[in-house]
Amino acid sequence: MVETAEERVSNIDWPDFQDLVHLIMARSGWQRTSWIGGARTEPDLEFIVPGIGVRAYVCLRPEGDQRDLDDFVARHTPPHSHIDLYFICQNPIGTVDTDFPERVEVWPKAALANGAIKNGLYEWLITRCV
Repeated sequence: MVETAEERVSNIDWPDFQDLVHLIMARSGWQRTSWIGGARTEPDLEFIVPGIGVRAYVCLRPEGDQRDLDDFVARHTPPHSHIDLYFICQNPIGTVDTDFPERVEVWPKAALANGAIKNGLYEWLITRCV
């Protein structure tokens, strides 16, 4: 099941990739506060946990490498930040370090596949890749 989900994550198109991330975050208690597009450059998505005010910036990449990750973290980690950072990459290029300090999460395709399964999105993912 996990292998199939990982394969599907690698092959979904850009709109479905965005939707998958949104659905995983929403089913985990996050509420989306921004949308991709327009004059916005980054972060790609912003979320908040209602009631407690924890915020998250999400960087989505269909392909990305360590340099992309380091750049995202450097630009969005101000001193005394109370913002969680998520670097979510559909198909990482090379090895991408997942060992970061607290408040930084890296989701390669395996994490996306597991997130889809844990949040009841396996069937949704399968129907997107026919």
